[in-house]
Amino acid sequence: MRIKTLLRAIWYYCFIGGWKARTAYKANFAANIASLLLSVATYYFIGYSIIYQKGIIRYGTDSPLGFLLSGILLTRIVNPFRLYFPLTVKDFYYLYSRPVSPALILLQEWISAYIWFAGIEIVVYSAILASTQNLNMRPESLLAFITLCVLMNIGYNLFESGLTYITKKKTPILFARQAVHLLFSGELFPVTALPTPLQQIAFLYPYTWTYIAWRKILFAAITITDPDFIAFTAASLVMFLLGLTVFKIGYNEIYKKGLVL
Repeated sequence: MRIKTLLRAIWYYCFIGGWKARTAYKANFAANIASLLLSVATYYFIGYSIIYQKGIIRYGTDSPLGFLLSGILLTRIVNPFRLYFPLTVKDFYYLYSRPVSPALILLQEWISAYIWFAGIEIVVYSAILASTQNLNMRPESLLAFITLCVLMNIGYNLFESGLTYITKKKTPILFARQAVHLLFSGELFPVTALPTPLQQIAFLYPYTWTYIAWRKILFAAITITDPDFIAFTAASLVMFLLGLTVFKIGYNEIYKKGLVL
């Protein structure tokens, strides 16, 4: 193959073809641009909160490293229940057309995710966190938190899947979920680093209370009667029940249209 032909192929497939693929659908193009802006905003607030130590103490620690590591660790722990959850319309049809119980398939997905993906990361981040931070936690609070957190993430996934069934708009819903979580959850930076109007919105988001309770369990040894833990408990139950409700509505929607037999 001549160099000229090779360069022409690279130019077309990597630049022209890539541009066409990314701009063919308005929703995808808008999501790509919005994702770029969201990344910039996320890293800005991370830097702002760390440099000025703004709001970290609200989470029971004054260590920026402990704050970041604990947020990343929790995300890795719960990701299988939020992401490795085959409930798209295609997967849903596939699950319910097989003789195997859907619950068994979901359990298999979760276990496989921990073995092949999340498990190693959880061990690594846990080891780093334990070796670099002064952890102070109560086992019963940690156990109760993990149980409720799994419940919340299952509900959150059901909620997202139900919205997808209802609207048939997977890309916008996926982006909205990512945007809301990055800005309002407190995973990577404290919500108190946000402008005051956005802080008020953040405290209506269930995951805001999740990351507050999680870090205070690790660093401040809070009990299950602590107001922040009670708020997290309420948020978990509401998210789970809301997820079930929206998923049921979405399921009925696609059932009526013949997408599920």
